[in-house]
Amino acid sequence: IAIAGLIVSALIAYAGLHQGETKPLFAAVGLLILTGLLSGLSVWVETDKEQIQRTIYEVAAALRNNDHSLAISYIHPNSAEGIKQATSELPRYTFHDAKVTSLRKVEVNLYTRPPTALSEMLVAVEISSQRPDMFGGKAYVRRLVKIYWMRKADRWLIRDYEHSDF
Repeated sequence: IAIAGLIVSALIAYAGLHQGETKPLFAAVGLLILTGLLSGLSVWVETDKEQIQRTIYEVAAALRNNDHSLAISYIHPNSAEGIKQATSELPRYTFHDAKVTSLRKVEVNLYTRPPTALSEMLVAVEISSQRPDMFGGKAYVRRLVKIYWMRKADRWLIRDYEHSDF
């Protein structure tokens, strides 16, 4: 928006100066002001897709910091049974690293009630368990993860997930 607005404003101003007219200059200034307002608005407003992207990185940071209660706070109260089991097992693990290596897609469906979304990403975690028979110490795991989201009030929460090799 900003670049297009600047280019069009410059072209209008140039044409006005070239013709010796002042009206195109006023139009160029008006367009510059409108461009500034729209650019500011686009930075200030967070879309649903941007909110989900931010939430994904917040969950990864919570896991990386072993803040299990914060990570669990992103789970929808009506989540699937598998995710409830995973959250109950979460405190058994220590995360040494957790990162999203590639956020492949975020699709938001505002036509469902409540709104839902699907995100797909590649993740990498370095993890160890309190049980020595698990992983044989630390394990470095890379997975393809799909997360099914549901909006509750003004937050996007995890309803279910799938993970697989890639």
